[in-house]
Amino acid sequence: MKILLATAQPNEQYALSQVIQQCCPFSVQLTCLPWATENAAAEIRSADLVFIDTQWMEAHTDALLRSGYAYSPHLVLIIRNDIAAPAWLGVLHRCICPPFTPEDIMPAIWRRKEEMQQEEESIRNRMAKEMARFKDEPSFADQRLVFSNQEEIVFISPLDLTRIEAKGNCSMIYALGYAAAFCVSTNLGELHQRFEGLPFLFQPHRSHLVNLYHVKKLTRQRGGALLVRSHNGGADALIPLSQPRREDLMEKMSLLGQELPLLRRA
Repeated sequence: MKILLATAQPNEQYALSQVIQQCCPFSVQLTCLPWATENAAAEIRSADLVFIDTQWMEAHTDALLRSGYAYSPHLVLIIRNDIAAPAWLGVLHRCICPPFTPEDIMPAIWRRKEEMQQEEESIRNRMAKEMARFKDEPSFADQRLVFSNQEEIVFISPLDLTRIEAKGNCSMIYALGYAAAFCVSTNLGELHQRFEGLPFLFQPHRSHLVNLYHVKKLTRQRGGALLVRSHNGGADALIPLSQPRREDLMEKMSLLGQELPLLRRA
């Protein structure tokens, strides 16, 4: 579990970290967010639980709103007498006041750990159920995906499809054996729904769908990206991977390897 401490007072950060380290029976990653930081939104978004005081919140409201944590129950607000809590805070937030005690801090940590376990189990069950539907499929090699525009209709094997990229209200189709991308007037969301039966199709970012069997590696470039095999022998494509999708990716890759070995391609 990654816990972020965002407080204006260094002594409060120290007090919080001491209580957590001494009382938490499982491993946690503690990060203290500096007062002057350019990546506050990204840091908050990547945390599982955030302890934040009203002074820090007042100075970094924009970052908090961009991170999405402003309306998340995974934020513990440290109330300071000199600054009132913002009016837009929801009722789901737990509030504590210094000095800090285990009775103040540990309930929030335990609750978040239980939620994370439930979320992980839900993802695992959902993906296992999805894979089970295709366990007895002999192969996708003989099936065809149909794409059309005003000029032509193309028939692509699901295993040859490498990726789909959104371009406004249209979508660009990339597949092995096709020198150029094929443009269709269907948006990415509609295509994702149409092909939801393909367990190896994954959405790493709102603008992309990728075939996981053509993913070569996960890189740290651009904050996290997938290197996807080129459709025409050119340069491989670097596709952004949003932080919330990282765990889903690793889980689905693992399940694909275990449940669908027949889909592997040389």
